Amino acid sequence: RDFIACGAAAGVAAAFGAPLAGVMFCLEEGASWWHPDLTWRTLFCAMCSDAVTTVFLSGIKGEVKAWGEMSKSGLLDFG
Repeated sequence: RDFIACGAAAGVAAAFGAPLAGVMFCLEEGASWWHPDLTWRTLFCAMCSDAVTTVFLSGIKGEVKAWGEMSKSGLLDFG
């Protein structure tokens, strides 16, 4: 159940660029029980998926040499 909750939070975070919204959605809809450890796990998964999505989008939005360069404006948002 924890893996499904973490995956749901990571998916929402990657799709919308909002890790906290992914965690809140997961805890509200996906988790059958709430525990602080689950909150931290889902937050970590959501932040990692948002960071990976940001790195991939940096290469698409920028030049070929810009892969992984997160200095352009608009790539890092908090939802």
